[in-house]
Amino acid sequence: MSDDARFAQAIPDDVLDALRRIHDAGHSVWIVGGAIRDFFLGIEAKDWDLATDAAPAQVLELFPRTAPIGLRHGTVQVLTRERAVEVTTVSALGDEGIRADLGRRDFTVNAMAWRFPGGGFLDPHGGRRDLGESRLRGVGDAAQRFREDPLRALRAGRFVSTHGLVIQGTTFAALAREASGLARVAPERIREEWLRLLLGQGILEGVACMWRGGVVRVTLPEMESRSQSTGVEGELPVSLLHAAATVHHAPPRAMVRLAAFFHDLSRVAGSDAAGPAVAPCPVDPSGSARIADEILARWRASTRERREVETLVEHQLTAASLRWSGGELRRAMVRVGRDLLWDWIDLGEAHAAAFSADCHELSVGWPGLRREVLHQVESGLPWSVAELAVDGADVMGVLGVPPGQEVGRVLRRLHDMAVADPGLNRRKNLMDFLRKAFHK
Repeated sequence: MSDDARFAQAIPDDVLDALRRIHDAGHSVWIVGGAIRDFFLGIEAKDWDLATDAAPAQVLELFPRTAPIGLRHGTVQVLTRERAVEVTTVSALGDEGIRADLGRRDFTVNAMAWRFPGGGFLDPHGGRRDLGESRLRGVGDAAQRFREDPLRALRAGRFVSTHGLVIQGTTFAALAREASGLARVAPERIREEWLRLLLGQGILEGVACMWRGGVVRVTLPEMESRSQSTGVEGELPVSLLHAAATVHHAPPRAMVRLAAFFHDLSRVAGSDAAGPAVAPCPVDPSGSARIADEILARWRASTRERREVETLVEHQLTAASLRWSGGELRRAMVRVGRDLLWDWIDLGEAHAAAFSADCHELSVGWPGLRREVLHQVESGLPWSVAELAVDGADVMGVLGVPPGQEVGRVLRRLHDMAVADPGLNRRKNLMDFLRKAFHK
């Protein structure tokens, strides 16, 4: 079966329906961009984007469910049963219009199209050849492409991380010259590209490219000021290499990987001595959490995202955690909370795995610490006041007080006791304590 026929079979039904609707209305239409790139790479396409010579207003009339996202750039988001399909209007009719559109795209691997309904790939810039050679190359004048949308500099790092591509020499030189333009890009767009980069398998290579190209300096100045010493892998500083290695070992969930990237932003004073490809052990979790929250606030992350990352970073498991008592470990678990517990454990495991033999206390002690955390999960630990064996009515009955702050204070005291010793969380034990300690 030809590539053309195989690609036609891979098109989802809802995308086919959108193609037919545009074509049947008398307009030319093509599939463009990422779906074709991923097809030639042999991976399942996530984004299905279309280009057409229909005007945006005509596209809006053709579909009952749309979102005018990108309308000023000629793009309409068509909402199908399964996904959002971006439909972009080209500047002229027929092949002239699609060739002009492809000529303005960021990289050659994204500058391919497939014609509907007759089929046939259009690849005027050699994108398929570049894919075969794992090369990321700008379309035409790469510097001009980066000036048109500076976010493309960070997007290049994302394709290095997620698709294993290597940035071509002249394209990388243009990226480095134009990286300062990222200062003009909306913070939420920068956040989304960094998230995608961090979710890739080639995180070390992607971060290294962004460091050498000056992208880190513009988008994450906190890491630039933090990264003074250089490790053994070229120009990548030890601290940034350790952060990327921790991300590499973390599961591909967005908040865990963000926390892994930001977990080491602040160090204990006097601990900046560099070792081969590893960060020093002493960290300042509270300081790192504060800086991470400042970054996410600047990136306009949601309140939930900020809270989750800050919590994971502030209460991260470090070498010092190996010396915690059972009560200290349980208190840390309660501060993290049940909902974030597994993210917390995964972050700890990634942190341990990122250390080399030069700083191996946590990596050696991690299996035992992980077993202890899991043991405490099964110990009957009350995660909140609501899980105590007594409630506010019991407190009011024993103390003879009305609802109010005093009831909450007593319940928190009881909760602290039950966290220190989960065996106390039985109704008789807590009621006896209430009568002896609080009853007047």
